[in-house]
Amino acid sequence: MYQFIFYFIYRAKLKADGAKQSRYSASLVVMIFIVVHLGLLYSIMRFICCYFWQISIARTNAEVTGGDILSYSVTAIVILILSFRYFNEEKIGAMLTKYQETERFYTFRNILKFILLFILPLLTAIFLENKSVEYC
Repeated sequence: MYQFIFYFIYRAKLKADGAKQSRYSASLVVMIFIVVHLGLLYSIMRFICCYFWQISIARTNAEVTGGDILSYSVTAIVILILSFRYFNEEKIGAMLTKYQETERFYTFRNILKFILLFILPLLTAIFLENKSVEYC
C-alpha cells in the first residue's frame, strides 16, 4: 500500500523535480499517510477502551508542553528518516519495473484509491474519536 502511495507521488513529480526531490516529496507523503493510519489505530483503541471498559487513554492535560513538542518532533523525524531510507534507489528501481508495465497508471481507479487511502482512515478516526468522547 505504501509503495503504491510512494510511486503515485514519485511518478507525478519526477519530470518536474528530478529523482532526488521526487523521492523526498514522496517520502514526506508516505510519512503523512503513516501518521494518519497510526491515528486511526489510536482512535480504534481509544473507542474500544471507552466503549467496553470506560477507560480513557486520552491525554489528561490539554496544554502542550515543550516535552510534547520535542517528542512529537523526534517521532516525525524518525518516521521521515525511516521512510526515506526504506525507499532507496534499489526499491525505487523495483517499483519502476513493477508499475511501468501499466501504460496508464493515473486512471480514475488509481486516483480514487489514492484519495480513499487518505480520506477513509481520516474520517473514520474522527468519527471514532467523537464516539469515544460520548462513552468516557
